[in-house]
Amino acid sequence: MGLVNSTIRVKLLMSQKFDYEQKQLTVTQALATLAGAITELEAVGNDYTDPDNPVLKTINERVKKLNYMEKRLQMQMKQYEVRLKEIDTELESAKQMRDKWIESSFKYNT
Repeated sequence: MGLVNSTIRVKLLMSQKFDYEQKQLTVTQALATLAGAITELEAVGNDYTDPDNPVLKTINERVKKLNYMEKRLQMQMKQYEVRLKEIDTELESAKQMRDKWIESSFKYNT
């Protein structure tokens, strides 16, 4: 029974790892898009020289919001990285346990 449980655990962990890697990819794409939007807004903001201009104020507010979103996404990415490290450690342990079960199941007493 241990071999089956270990094999199922390995498959489950590999699936979780794949899910988190996909989440990281999504966050990376969002960060790239966000960085482009921030750059574009800052470039438009540079065209206005009057600090009291309502358009400039709106642009600056949006840039602040986008910077906040960027920080939140970076924090999310770090959480995913930590979770992936945890999964990798647990996966290695599960593989070792599975390998021990395989070895003990097929070892002949001499």
